[in-house]
Amino acid sequence: MADLLASSYTKPLNLKHGDQVSGKIVGKTDQEYIVDLGAKAEGILNKREIEKELQVGDKIEGYVAVVENESGQVALATQKQVMGSRRVMEQSKRWQKFLQALERKSHLSGRVLEINKGGLVVEVDGMRGFLPSSHLTLENLIRKGGSLPAGRQVEKVEELVGREIGLTVMEVDPKNNRLIFTAKKKISPEAQEKMKSFEVGGKLKVKIAAVLPFGLFVFLEDKTTQEALKEIEGVIFSQEVSWEETEDLSKKFTPGEEIEAQITGKDEELGRVLLSLKRLSEDPFEKLSQDFTPDDVVKGTIMETNQSGMVVKLEGGMEGFLSASKAEGGSEYQVGQTTNFLVDSVDKNKRRINLVPFITSTKGLIYK
Repeated sequence: MADLLASSYTKPLNLKHGDQVSGKIVGKTDQEYIVDLGAKAEGILNKREIEKELQVGDKIEGYVAVVENESGQVALATQKQVMGSRRVMEQSKRWQKFLQALERKSHLSGRVLEINKGGLVVEVDGMRGFLPSSHLTLENLIRKGGSLPAGRQVEKVEELVGREIGLTVMEVDPKNNRLIFTAKKKISPEAQEKMKSFEVGGKLKVKIAAVLPFGLFVFLEDKTTQEALKEIEGVIFSQEVSWEETEDLSKKFTPGEEIEAQITGKDEELGRVLLSLKRLSEDPFEKLSQDFTPDDVVKGTIMETNQSGMVVKLEGGMEGFLSASKAEGGSEYQVGQTTNFLVDSVDKNKRRINLVPFITSTKGLIYK
């Protein structure tokens, strides 16, 4: 009997994941079809993968999802699901490629898909990733064949879309589908030495090279020769342009325009000098905030509401904030509503006036 049973079952040979197979339905259960694949190999197919009900004797084609399951059977799937499995496997291989590139610090090439205020969305080997604005370089913007030195031609930000740029992997997180790149690279020892001439706190006359949604790139000059530096760049991020928020920098600045800026920091290894325009002028908040003292009654219009609280525009243009934890219980606040508040404190770090509700009713108050 043992010999007979052994001869009636042949372990499926030479089958691989994704192979196309055909067979005849020889049985079915409430959940599965049992398929004779020939050579006495048995396959199973979940009924949910077939829209219509099949009968014993029907022929069927499918693809190998699992060569041998725990019961020794060949698990089958429809073409759509197998191809989906193939895509998952292919995507897994791509993640491995980026993990290796991160470890080896390999240089890659990516195509720019779109631009936003935070940076660039890029595609590398069929995978989408993100290049933060702080990791884009001026060299990425130089138009090939552009003239040098101070008049180097720079691409308009819109012209970056579709371009190939050099990248290295900075962060890989397959679980959260997170792929972050950088375009920065180390500069030469000579350029690193020239970086030492830029002192934090110093002022510079610079020429705007490019205006982007997230800031300004500027050309820097060798203080000795007055020639444009090729490996060293200056950048003024949007938050350092003005004390007040600037929505569209392109309406205020033009490539080629000469401006004065203050050095706020530098990266000698990567050749980047951080600059600021707003720090050359006094913060208007310092003076305007003197008109607000705790317990003052102020009028404001609610501009935005979120889980943490409400942003309120006060008279005179100052920004106020009412924390959700201090909002009056039972009261409904709506965007556009104008009402009175009490000043709670002045927050110089966040440049805003902290508020509390102005209570006009004694209902619910307890007196001792």
